[in-house]
This record gives sequence, structure tokens and C-alpha cells, in this order.
Amino acid sequence: MWLSHPDFMNTIRHSWFAPISASNPATRFAYKLKRLKDYLKWWNINIFGNINLKLKDLERVVDQAMLESDNDPADLDKLSKLITTQRDLDQDEGGLGLTRLKNINKALLLKLVWRITSHKYHWASFLKAKFQSRTGNWISYYKQSSIWGGLKWAIQGTENFFGWIVGDGKDISLWHDAWCSTKPIAGLILNNGSSFDHLARVSDIIVNGQWSIPSTIADNFRLANINTSTIPPLLLGEDIRVWKQSLTGCYSVANGVEIHREKFLKIHWSKWIWRRCIHPSRSANIWKILSGCCATDKRLQDRGINIASRCSLCLKNIEDDTHLFWICPFVANIWAWIHELFRFQWNPNVQNFKTVTAHATTRRAVICDLWVAAITNVLTEIWHHRNSCIFNNISASSRRVKSKILANFFECSILMKSTMHNKVEDLMIFKKLQINPRPAKATRDLQCFWSLPDLNQLKIGCDGCSRGNPGPSGAGVILRDHTGNTVGAMSAGLGICTNFVAELLAIILGFEWASDRGWSKIWVTSDSQTAIKYFASDRVPWFINSRWHNIRKNLTIKFSSVFRETNFAADTMSKRGANLPLRTKETFDHRPCFLAVENPNTCYFRFS
Repeated sequence: MWLSHPDFMNTIRHSWFAPISASNPATRFAYKLKRLKDYLKWWNINIFGNINLKLKDLERVVDQAMLESDNDPADLDKLSKLITTQRDLDQDEGGLGLTRLKNINKALLLKLVWRITSHKYHWASFLKAKFQSRTGNWISYYKQSSIWGGLKWAIQGTENFFGWIVGDGKDISLWHDAWCSTKPIAGLILNNGSSFDHLARVSDIIVNGQWSIPSTIADNFRLANINTSTIPPLLLGEDIRVWKQSLTGCYSVANGVEIHREKFLKIHWSKWIWRRCIHPSRSANIWKILSGCCATDKRLQDRGINIASRCSLCLKNIEDDTHLFWICPFVANIWAWIHELFRFQWNPNVQNFKTVTAHATTRRAVICDLWVAAITNVLTEIWHHRNSCIFNNISASSRRVKSKILANFFECSILMKSTMHNKVEDLMIFKKLQINPRPAKATRDLQCFWSLPDLNQLKIGCDGCSRGNPGPSGAGVILRDHTGNTVGAMSAGLGICTNFVAELLAIILGFEWASDRGWSKIWVTSDSQTAIKYFASDRVPWFINSRWHNIRKNLTIKFSSVFRETNFAADTMSKRGANLPLRTKETFDHRPCFLAVENPNTCYFRFS
């Protein structure tokens, strides 16, 4: 805009070449830049006017136009529905899995904040000195900068996601950083009127690489409900800043999007409609139907449109979602027909999407895919046939709907990847649907054996479980010597966590227990290949990093991934641990009477 104005370059030349009194060339250059900026501001207002006032005037015009266009209640309802459906909902929450650009922008800005706070580049040190106070907190006052506004916008509400792994403690504030709890200690006991030294560091309570907490500081820990015995061990070296929402401790844009997006309760039907065997366009249609986006007569009446409601299929009842898709006599005939094809029991009195999909939960994967495709085909073809009856003025025909439903199964047979078993009832379903059967996958049986450890070696069987993933979790550990005797069994309550985290914590608990009992040669087994791979490659999550590095120094460790069929003893103990409170352990120095353990002379079979 400025470059297109004919007087712009002349204005710059007039300001730049005007004489200025300064002996230092750098000072003269800075003064010229400041004078040019002030002159351009004055020139911009005189030539183009006040841009802010013009934008406000235009916003008032747009608001007035929107107000006049929203007089119809139907428009307001459409606007509300549009806003709701355009939220960045995950597919499990009834959305389309799209990401709002606002959240992506925040996540990218937060990545810059992460690099500033966690790296020691020169530019990062410069920005920290500019935008942080001496206490290490971000400034709260105005500062002229082209990037501070965006950083401040991204930082809001993310303080609790930053954490620390304590090394020497020199970089961590004792009271104002979250290093031993979910929040800073000062924030947990602020209501007690305590005052805290901003310059105090965690290194002040570390002596010769060990914790040395004075009684006055320990009293503040107790006020914050922090047990000093649960403070994690020290990690040799420098302090490490971590992003607590990630297992690796490093920030990623995906983590940033996840914490900024708006979250809702999960929807039961989302896992059924977004399947590989259903074409995406058909999945989108069924998503609209289940989300309540179809313009039935009842919904139009609720929006304030005066219209006489009559079902276009049965020509008897009013038309709403429940009647149109489930209880209409015309539709009931189609549902009874599709249930008969699959040999499922049809109950016309109790019909909704949840009860219909429940028929497939006990069948093979291939029949489950076909049944979900059948439900999708029925609902979408009913809606399309209803529209044809209204807009094309044709009479309802169940024969036409059934033929279209059968034709759509050919598309499903191409997209379907699951295998089948050569059962007679399954083959009959394929024949009735007029599609080719899927390849049959032969069942293989694998022989599994539980091996004894070497002499003076301890074998640790580990397992973790989570009821809900995430949900109440437990860890199970079994200790056995070279003769096969059970020398220890433990169940531990882990609180709320995922199944993978429970597997990791079970392994670290087994290491700590074996080390406390004086064992140095250890063989660790688990039925989680990923957990074993994390420990074997030294890529453990940040929250057990210091515990792992302090334990492994004195141990000779062997890792093995085993099948569940030879790890059932640890599985039993982990399920007991899921019933225990957090940080509660149940230990035995022998094999408990309720526990069956693996026999080294027995062959166990795994079918796959």
C-alpha cells in the first residue's frame, strides 16, 4: 500500500538525508531510524487516515448486516450448528478430526517458547533476558516487541505443563518451579502467608550429590502435602527441562495442539462409522445423520418454520429422527429384512444405533465389518429415498431401497481387509449379500517355554495393566532364582495411567526391588515388546529417567520379550495391583497360595 503511493519514496529520502548532529556513526544511524519511523507514522495518518478507526467503522457495518440477516430463527440455529460442528473435535468425540488453525498457531508459538526455555543458544539467552524477570518468570508488563504478543498469548495456561529432572539443581527455583510436584511449591502453600526467596535454588538442599533438606524447608514441604521420601533421586549432570505431556519429555506440535483444543465427552457411535470398510463419503453421511444435522420436518418446526409434518415414507406419522430412521413401518420392514440376512434377532420395540451395533460385538471381524456397513447403508439409503420422495415426487418403494443397499455391499467388499473363518453361517451371509468371501486365515499354534535363569542370576517377570486405558492401574513383579523357586512376588497400585505406562513402571519397580535385595545379575522379561525396547535402547520416559540411571549403574541386565502365555504369573499380580490405592504395595517373600507360576518343564501353546 505504501509502495504504490507516489510520494512514499520522496518522503523517505527527505527524512533520511536530513542532517543530524552525532559524531558516532552508529548513534547517527539509530537516530535516523527513529526519526524515519516517527515521520512515517505522521505521514501514514495524514495520507491514509486512522486505520484503527476505519476498521472499527467497518466492523460496525458488518455487525449491523449480520444482525439484520439473523432475524430468522432458522438462521440462528444454522449458525449455532455451524459453530458446533466446526470445532476441532476428535473423531472419538463426534467430530471430523480437523484441527483449527488457531490451535496450530498456538502450538507453533509454544514450540518457540519451549526452545527459548530449554535450550542454551545465544538467541534463546537473549530472549530470556528480554522477556523474563530476574526471578525467571515471564514479564507481565508491556514491552514493545513484534513477537512478545504472540509468545504471551501462547504461554497463557501452560505453566503446569513444564517440569524438571533434577541434576545439580542450579537452574531450578526451589519454590517457583514444578520439580517435585505438579505445581510450584509456592503456589501450593501461598494461602498460608508464607514468603519465599526468589533466588533460592534446588542446589541449596543438595550436599555431595544427596538430598539434605533442612527442617524449615521440610515444614513447607509438609504444608504443600509433599512427602520428602517420594522426591525423585538426583540425576548426575545438569538439570533437564521436560514437557510433562510427552513420554520423551520433549515438546512437539502435536502435544501443543492437544492441550489447546476444546475437548468433549466421547461418543459411543464414533468407533463404528469411521472404519476402513466404509467409504469416507458414506461415513460423512452417517456422521451427519447421527449428529442431528438432517433437516427433518420436526427439526424445521423447532427452528421456527411453520410446516405441516408428515412422514414421506409411511404417510401417517410426523417426521422426526426416531420415527424416520427406526420406527416407521416402512423402515421397520427394511430393518427386519437386513436382520434376517445376517440371522440376527430383530426387536422392533427397542431400536437405536447402539442396540443395533451390539449384534456385531460377538461375531468375527469380517461379519462385524459387514454388519456395520449394512447399518450405514440402511440409514443413508433411507435418507436418500426420503429426499427422492419429497423432491422428485416419487412413491416410496422398499424394493428399490433394498436393491441399492445390496449394491453398496460390493463397494464394502473391495475396501474390507479383514479375514474370515470358513464357517457355514458366515459363507451363507456372503452368498446372500452377493459378494465374494474373504480369504481364510489359518490358525497357527506356537510352542512357548519358560526358561530358567543362569546361576546367580535373578529372573524378573513384569507386567502392568490398566482398566480403562487410562484407568486404575497396577503392576506385577515375580522374582525367581536359577532353580525356578519364587523368591518374591509383588503387586503395586499405580493410580490412573495408561497400560503402556503401567508396563514401564512395573519394570522399574522390579529393578528397584531386586537391587534392594542385593541382586546384581538380572534377567528382565515382559510381554510388552515396546516397553522392553525402551529400556534396552536407553530411551525411558522422563518421569523414571533419574530412577533408571541410578539403578542400572550397579546391575548387569538382560532384556527379553516373551509371550503372555509364559508371563501369566506377573499378569495375575498386576491385576491385583489395579485394586490397590496409589503407592500401595503387597509383597511376598515366597509364592503366595493363590498364585500359579510358570513351569520350566511345561510346553505352553499360543494360537494366532
